[in-house]
Amino acid sequence: MLDARSVEQAVLEGYLRQITAAHPDAPVPAVHRSDALLDDAARLRGRMGDDAFFAGLREAGDGPGGAGVGLAALKARSEGWTPQRYADAAPMKSATWLA
Repeated sequence: MLDARSVEQAVLEGYLRQITAAHPDAPVPAVHRSDALLDDAARLRGRMGDDAFFAGLREAGDGPGGAGVGLAALKARSEGWTPQRYADAAPMKSATWLA
């Protein structure tokens, strides 16, 4: 933990080491890279504009795992997406160390 740049880095790297040691023939588990996801969403939002972007989030939220699962995302799904609700639901950008 002392060399880690964040708690997330320490936990996820430890998890990956443990899984790899216990199951050397299994594929390495995918680790979510929130920075890239949020950067892509920001670019898409810029191209589409807020109305189309948030309409797309509403449609994507109908399927399993769509549009996030946090409390802010659930509220936005039920009440409608707005720029502020999107900002509240977007996770903090903390996985840059996986780049």
